Amino acid sequence: MKTKWIFGSLFAATVLFFSACTKEENIVDVTDNFEVVSQDDLEAESLVEDATDEIEAALETWDPGGVQPRECPTLTVVPANGGFPRTVTIDFGEACEGRNGRTRSGKIIVQQTDTMSNTGATRTFTFDGFAVDGAQFAGTKTVTNTGRDADGNRTFMRNVTGASITYPDGTVSSWSGEQVITQVAGADTRRLADDVFEITGGSEGTNRMGKTFSTSIVDPLVKKKTCPWLVGGSKSVSRDDKTATLDYGDGQCNQFAILTLPDGTTKEIMLHRWWRR
Repeated sequence: MKTKWIFGSLFAATVLFFSACTKEENIVDVTDNFEVVSQDDLEAESLVEDATDEIEAALETWDPGGVQPRECPTLTVVPANGGFPRTVTIDFGEACEGRNGRTRSGKIIVQQTDTMSNTGATRTFTFDGFAVDGAQFAGTKTVTNTGRDADGNRTFMRNVTGASITYPDGTVSSWSGEQVITQVAGADTRRLADDVFEITGGSEGTNRMGKTFSTSIVDPLVKKKTCPWLVGGSKSVSRDDKTATLDYGDGQCNQFAILTLPDGTTKEIMLHRWWRR
């Protein structure tokens, strides 16, 4: 099953999302926008990784006989025999509580041209009212198998257009971006647990304070399928001709990252729910 469905997991690590959330007293500080961008980056990446993991879990457990593996979400595949091209609809209904205690709703629609292990195969993801804990997704992501690199690793190109997250408080972050995702471990097994990916590329967009930004991955970001967060790598975040750096750590699975501001000051950024401002 994995060789048919799971290599699309290379869009896992989701997209370079940069928006933020920090203590209210910092919102008027000159450094606040970098903190805002970085905090929202962690939150948005976590939400997208969550959606990605849900997609993979649903595809991994899909039964061509029509048996649903759990009460929610429900999975519909057209054509029903799993031929290509195919459309997969993952329906979470009005409220589907799943892993990590998060509640999902709405639909994720996946259009796939071929088995993702084949060069040239594409998966296109769109969202129909899809939300995680009330944060609603929009936009389109396309993942294309671009073959193997010089080291023999599988590579994928991910393009994100019109992407946004509307948070429960009404604020919105939006972005577009392009990434290269390389599977550096686990490609030759049938287990998700040993899959490891490296991500390069950049993005640009607008954070929840209405400020424009751009990002560029400095050291490849590392995503392990056994961890809901990025575990390594770093990226630069630029705004108003100033640049900060966000470091995702040294392989430990946790929800922290270190933000280095333009003046050299470092701050620990922690992922938390977006309504805790």
